[in-house]
Amino acid sequence: MDGLKTGYIRMSGYNLVATANRGGKRLIVVVMGGASEAARDKEVTRLIEAYS
Repeated sequence: MDGLKTGYIRMSGYNLVATANRGGKRLIVVVMGGASEAARDKEVTRLIEAYS
């Protein structure tokens, strides 16, 4: 990961935008509406691993 922005808004929950460079690919992951910080982070990790 080389960039990220986190946030929380009561109506949408925990949000995160992350960027990473893996295997010569630039990945941009956006997760909105997480039930908790941990749930949001787990989903971001899953997506990065799935598409790298």
